[in-house]
Amino acid sequence: MNLQTLLKRIVECCGVPDWWPSSDPFEIAIQAILTQNTNWKNVMKATMNLRKLGLMSPEGLQNVDISTIEDAIRPSGFYKIKAKRIKSFVNFIFEKLNGKIENLKKYSIEDARELLLSISGIGKETADTILLFALDFPIMIVDSYTIRVLKRVGFETPNDYDKLRRILENNAPKKDPETFKLLHSGFDELAKRFCKKSKPLCEECPIRDVCKRKLDTI
Repeated sequence: MNLQTLLKRIVECCGVPDWWPSSDPFEIAIQAILTQNTNWKNVMKATMNLRKLGLMSPEGLQNVDISTIEDAIRPSGFYKIKAKRIKSFVNFIFEKLNGKIENLKKYSIEDARELLLSISGIGKETADTILLFALDFPIMIVDSYTIRVLKRVGFETPNDYDKLRRILENNAPKKDPETFKLLHSGFDELAKRFCKKSKPLCEECPIRDVCKRKLDTI
């Protein structure tokens, strides 16, 4: 099976429409920072804390001291580091985007990405998550789940993040935001539910018939 066929298969069997549980662009961006090195359950605990305090807005987070943010996002782990990153992100929104993250859509995808990457603590995966899920830019996200599935199926994955991202984008069924969202959710759901890091559930996996790991055990 070539990569184009595999990606189409993952979109069809595992892609989840409306996979990201939030719809507000700013909240999605904050969650993209919170999800670094933690699971989604902890992200939602931190999200609910910020909502209860009325802080889930650029104005709310700009006007509060960092210790309050730290306490609110403590469930997400690395809360001191993430609080600083959130503050840096909010400062960027006011300094560069007139207080509205949506103004990033006025830029080209390349320029918008470079602006996000200029923020302390925002790496490529986080930037691409914000671009795709918060702002509907057509860009693929590469994470550890993506790499795990690709390797086990039998595809070589370059160590360079952007090289692998472009390979996936070029072989996706379509080059639009919705397809990239379905593809990202498909990889993540496949990895979490079946292609687990240890003790993968190969017999239940929907792509077991084309998986090199599974076929090698037959």
